[in-house]
Amino acid sequence: MNANAFLQLPPGSTGLFLEEAAAHQAAIDATNRLFARWGYTMVHTPMVDFFEAHSHMISDDEQQRLYRMIGRDGEVLMLRSDITVFLLKHFQSLLRGAEFPVRLSYSDSILRHEDSIDISRNEHYQAGAELIGTPRRDGDLEILLMLCENLETLGILRGALHMGSQKLFDICFPDDGSSSGETPHQLRTHALKAIRDRDWDELSRLSDTGRKAVKLFSSMADAQDEETYRVMADLAAPFDGAAEELEYLADLASTLSRYFPEMRIRIDPSEIGKRHYYSGLMFQVYLADRPYAVASGGRYDRLLAELGLDSGAVGYQVMLSAIDSPAAKSGAREIRRLSDEMAQSSIETRYEAARKLREQGGSVCL
Repeated sequence: MNANAFLQLPPGSTGLFLEEAAAHQAAIDATNRLFARWGYTMVHTPMVDFFEAHSHMISDDEQQRLYRMIGRDGEVLMLRSDITVFLLKHFQSLLRGAEFPVRLSYSDSILRHEDSIDISRNEHYQAGAELIGTPRRDGDLEILLMLCENLETLGILRGALHMGSQKLFDICFPDDGSSSGETPHQLRTHALKAIRDRDWDELSRLSDTGRKAVKLFSSMADAQDEETYRVMADLAAPFDGAAEELEYLADLASTLSRYFPEMRIRIDPSEIGKRHYYSGLMFQVYLADRPYAVASGGRYDRLLAELGLDSGAVGYQVMLSAIDSPAAKSGAREIRRLSDEMAQSSIETRYEAARKLREQGGSVCL
């Protein structure tokens, strides 16, 4: 057997111990309390499901990161790699007869293969919320406001929230042909990759549309930076409907910054979805000491349509295992010990003394 099997964990898995585990659990508890206060119902999804039931909703790249296995009857199974897709698949029958809006939350582990050196993708524990069946602006704002409260609860409000839109991309790269000789699907696929990689030279080489879109998708404006926003609006003008979508993002950013002035809110058109079913608002949260996003989310009306549901949906997820939360550390309970004199007494006496102290809200070990 490979010696690494005794010294390392498989890529995509992790363990938490002692104080780190206590702080992680405190972050989970604080987040779950927030969901409950907002009226979201906790749900739990299976860890294993049939691969075929999800394959059409997962890109080829993401399929490469799945852990798969063969069931006892020969079916191809997959371990839970993304909770949102598992949640909607298993609750679609409930949603068909539900009275909207429906508010669901979750907090659980995920398992997927990660390159051993790719720390930016080590996401092992997701907590999140899904809001189904509300008007677009109301739903988007509710999720964004709750996310900011969640970050505030964890003590990490001094992050940067970047907001983009899949709809803005669809406006600039529609499915009605291109001047590059590529099919619309090929152009969109290449443009998506170039924007996600922030490869502006590649985007400009794709087509006339790509050249026109480079400055728009590579620009960024803080919520209160009206001058830069006006420049972005001018860059969006050649694309019918793009300026209106930017104005929508600016409205969301302005509202958030009013309630959470410490959070840096940015309009960032390069924030677009990684899955085909995203349809509108997209966002990610970055911290200064992390080279990757610690929270993300967006609107995914197309996924609901694929499941046969005529309703919009928006949600967010926080990667609690990627967050070094000051609030979680302070919330981890201090364990008290009995006095040296008491420690020499019988276990019955120690138990009675510890029980009284616990009734006062403390944590005491015998």
